[in-house]
Amino acid sequence: MQQNRPSRPPSLIEHTLHLLKQGIQQGSWVGLLPGERELSQLLQVSRPTIRAALAALEREGWLEVKQGARRSIVRSQKQGAPEAPPVIGLLSSRPLHEIIPHAQAWNERFREVLAREGYSVQNHYGRRWFTPTPERELAAFTTQSPAAAWVLFLSTAAMQQWFETSGRPSIVSGSLHQGIRLPMVDFDHRATCRHAASRFLVKGHRSMVFLRTGRPSAGDIESEQGFFEGIAAVDGASGVVVEHDGSPASIRAAVSRILRQTSTPTGVLVLRANAALVVASEMIRRRVRIPEDVSVVCRDSDHFLDYFSPAIARYEADPLIHAQRLAKLVLRIVKEGGGPVTKVRLIPKFRPGESLGSLI
Repeated sequence: MQQNRPSRPPSLIEHTLHLLKQGIQQGSWVGLLPGERELSQLLQVSRPTIRAALAALEREGWLEVKQGARRSIVRSQKQGAPEAPPVIGLLSSRPLHEIIPHAQAWNERFREVLAREGYSVQNHYGRRWFTPTPERELAAFTTQSPAAAWVLFLSTAAMQQWFETSGRPSIVSGSLHQGIRLPMVDFDHRATCRHAASRFLVKGHRSMVFLRTGRPSAGDIESEQGFFEGIAAVDGASGVVVEHDGSPASIRAAVSRILRQTSTPTGVLVLRANAALVVASEMIRRRVRIPEDVSVVCRDSDHFLDYFSPAIARYEADPLIHAQRLAKLVLRIVKEGGGPVTKVRLIPKFRPGESLGSLI
């Protein structure tokens, strides 16, 4: 008597082949298939796996490849194919977990919230949309990979301008550049940094530094405005901007410049948790006491700061709230279409820590 053997689970190549067929059937891609690199990032598999699955698609007659051209989709949506769940596209220059861990956290919850409503989220990574002139690339990509709405993360002014002009439904997860009218969800960086300046002032600090990258985002610009608005509330208080390029070596060099100033600042407001970690550790390496000599406050937060001593004063944002408000705005735009431009500004919670000391 022949025994029934358990069915073999599909290999990673077979699973990837299924996802590609499903995407074509559901109309996720039109005309041309994205390149191997983009598909690899989208489906979170290696390029050899993508290459093997694409070769199988060609053999089965789903794709056509001409010399020097991208893969054309030959087999259109099948009759009776299941209707595609509405797709929400998210554009970012790099995978979110490589930028800030908070972004990965809200993105995972954002996907969960939308999935319960029957929507899927596709993350697209690529620097070609973040150039000074991304218009052609954006037009081609959003036509080839249609979405019910687009979420723009850490987007440039040129990207925001193109989406506003094109009329494609889009929401900015982050701050808006000057003159842009798009829906957005972000933390109120201006109010946050105004509050940070006031915390320094209440503790008796009168000479302060605002530490940021040399190519600030829209949120960083708002942060700087709020910081100096806070300083202006007290006569005799002053602040300077010190820049770095984001690398550990550049941040350490920025600390060196801060400590070499004629009148050493006693308060430093840092953008980004990883930069705050470098600042604090470099000061300790140089035998600068925190907070006795210099106080450090970070605009952002991350769990790894809990393992640093002294605990760094910082502003902590809830990724679940971010995800919920962003999803709510996306669903409203998808279901209702146009309407008033909504700007959602969230307020993070201040955690005093041990790195903010008093001079009074």
